[in-house]
Amino acid sequence: MRTMHRPLRALIAALAILAVTACAPQPAPLQTVRPVRLMSVADGNELSSQVFSGEVRARHESTLGFRVPGKVIRRLVDIGDRVQTGTVLAQIDATDYEHVRDSLAAQLGAARAEHSFARDELERHRELAEQKLISPAELDRRDTALQVAAGRLRSLESQLAQATDQLGYARLVADREGVVTAVNVEAGQVVAAGTPVITVARQSEREILIRLPEENLADIRKGQALEVSFVARPAERVEGRVREISPVADPGSRTYAVRVSLPDAPAWVAFGMTASVAMRASGAFQMALPLAAVFEPQSAPKTGPRVWVFDDASSTVKSILVSLGRPLEGERIEVRGLEAGTKIVVAGARSLREGQKVRALGDEAPVQARIRSSE
Repeated sequence: MRTMHRPLRALIAALAILAVTACAPQPAPLQTVRPVRLMSVADGNELSSQVFSGEVRARHESTLGFRVPGKVIRRLVDIGDRVQTGTVLAQIDATDYEHVRDSLAAQLGAARAEHSFARDELERHRELAEQKLISPAELDRRDTALQVAAGRLRSLESQLAQATDQLGYARLVADREGVVTAVNVEAGQVVAAGTPVITVARQSEREILIRLPEENLADIRKGQALEVSFVARPAERVEGRVREISPVADPGSRTYAVRVSLPDAPAWVAFGMTASVAMRASGAFQMALPLAAVFEPQSAPKTGPRVWVFDDASSTVKSILVSLGRPLEGERIEVRGLEAGTKIVVAGARSLREGQKVRALGDEAPVQARIRSSE
């Protein structure tokens, strides 16, 4: 009898253990923590400027050339030389022009003698005509001869003046005070009239030439104040103002030339220096996110584009609606609806779900801001 009760008691004990085990609380299933890469949305004031590199140039440059052809026999200046108005820059061989001038001077002397003789002849024939010793036709011939001599005299005077001017054009002189920025000829070279020889830049006004891509053209306006720094002195800042915006894009680079004047440029700012121009525009703050950060839920594809926002306290993500603008270079797109300080998932966004825990791999650079001028 006792032998039959032992298996029964063992069975009852096993069932009791199973019942206790079934009533105990079960451990929560492990949740997958996905690694993601984050990007912080910076304050619009911090990223309200974009920097473009440019070169310091003269606002007024004169490319000078000889007004007559000839062989260059002397070049008297080099790049960087300072010149005054009237300074001789170069000279061509003037021998032929001297011969022309001397020849015309001799012809002019003969023409003056002929004119004087014709005038005296007319006076004598008028006296003879008054005495009825010659016919009126003969007097008219003397008068015509005087007019012809006078015409030839005036023609030769003009030719001599032109030859004298051309002789003077054999010397290339500076038409204004400035500094030589380019030299295109050497002694012995034969140049045609109008060939660029030497460039002289006026030092009184300096400006910076920058080139803007199409997406930034709306961010700038004529007369806008800009902050300028220089590689030579990065700690110093100079105010510049937009003087000119090209209405046509360069056919090669598809950029627009913008000239920024430096009305109060320090004396140490030299031509050719590399400058950085920071555009500080006012208007609506917009961000440009990588395309990989934007998604649409597969369960609700028509609800609009969203991004995943990271919560530091719980290390979880949630999606928020955003408004998209136009696509930008570098696989980016304009996005509106984000606040400064928000952390956005930019890698691994398509494999997440609401409230999922994630592990940040590290923040990337702040979202690049774009400033659009108010319409």
